Amino acid sequence: MQLISKIVFILISTFCCVLYANDFERSNIVPTMQSPSNLKITLITGDTVSYEKNSTSTFRVYEKGSSKLVQHKSLSINGQLYLIPLKAQPLINLNILDQEFFNINKLVNYELDDASSSLYPILIKYKSPFSQANLITNASAITYEKIRTQYIELKKSELVQTWAEITKNLTIEKINLDEKINHH
Repeated sequence: MQLISKIVFILISTFCCVLYANDFERSNIVPTMQSPSNLKITLITGDTVSYEKNSTSTFRVYEKGSSKLVQHKSLSINGQLYLIPLKAQPLINLNILDQEFFNINKLVNYELDDASSSLYPILIKYKSPFSQANLITNASAITYEKIRTQYIELKKSELVQTWAEITKNLTIEKINLDEKINHH
């Protein structure tokens, strides 16, 4: 029994450490992520992640265009920092929204921070029948009818409105961050 308890403790402490906070110490969670002294990332929800390297070096999540902090949860999974606004968690729990939209390490590595990109590449898979899908139309899109999917480049400046549209769209089956693929 004691061995099982130790194994469970090790797995929990190394695999996934969950913290609920509005501020997050960079040095405690993402020592390998190389980030500039100031970093901004607009999330798919329209909220903005801000990293300020100062005496405390913290990540904060703000409402778009506001100084109001957003309630979120902070996760460390396999050395990756996730900052998930609470309003996004229900869609993640239903397996509709890809949690990788909130992987700060990945967004920086994919150059999706605000200084590097004004667009968000996403894939939306729709429920059958595709002919009745409520397609996202306010963005640059390529539609793949046979697999009921749209590739969309969302404008970060319009994410608050797009988020509202996505969360009300009952024809969406899954929303994924378009992963960069290294071709050999």
